[in-house]
Order: sequence, then C-alpha cells, then structure tokens
Amino acid sequence: MLLRKVSRLRALVDAVDIAGGVPTSERGRLGQTAFRKAHLHYWHPWLALLGLFLLAYIGSTLGGYFGNEKLGLYVGAGIGKIIYLQVGIHFARRYLHDTNFLAGLLLPATKVIRAHAL
Repeated sequence: MLLRKVSRLRALVDAVDIAGGVPTSERGRLGQTAFRKAHLHYWHPWLALLGLFLLAYIGSTLGGYFGNEKLGLYVGAGIGKIIYLQVGIHFARRYLHDTNFLAGLLLPATKVIRAHAL
C-alpha cells in the first residue's frame, strides 16, 4: 500500500516536472545552473541555508539532552534540508524556461521540447 502511494506521488512529480522533455543527462546540469543563479541573485536561498545549519545545531543540542546527539543532528538537518530545498526550488524555477514554449501545440507529439537555464 505504501509502495503504491509512493509510486503515485512519483508519477505526480514527473507529470508536473518543468524539464519533463529534457534528457536525464541534462537535467542535473540545468538544475545546478538554475540553483547557482538563484543563489547569486536572491538572498532567500542563503537565509534558508543558514536555517538548515541552525536547525541542525538545534537538533544536535536537543539530541544531546536525550543522549543521542547524532540522531538529533540528522533530524534537524533533515527538516532544514526540506525547507532549504523548497526555497531553492522556488527561486530556481525562475531560471528554467521552455525554449519551444511559443511553438507549443504546433509541435508534433514526438518532438522533444528542451528547456535550458537562462
């Protein structure tokens, strides 16, 4: 049952993916370029990164009180990472655009629509 829900979630994420027509080999490069530009042009991702480190520290401290500092560190860093990635993705999407967006419906269904970072 859990596996079915995970596969549905993965299908939903794939359907909403901006770079859906881009080959897998190029997606990493596009994502890195967009994240780099988001960090260069906005202060929000830097604040989220600072929050990640702060939550990791808080988790480590609270975990130390309960006798497992490493587990607290991992939990705090995990929560901070979720927040950081959400902020980073929000600002990185501004630097991804579809190169054939204007062609839109005029393209044949087999044509690969490529996206690139601005």
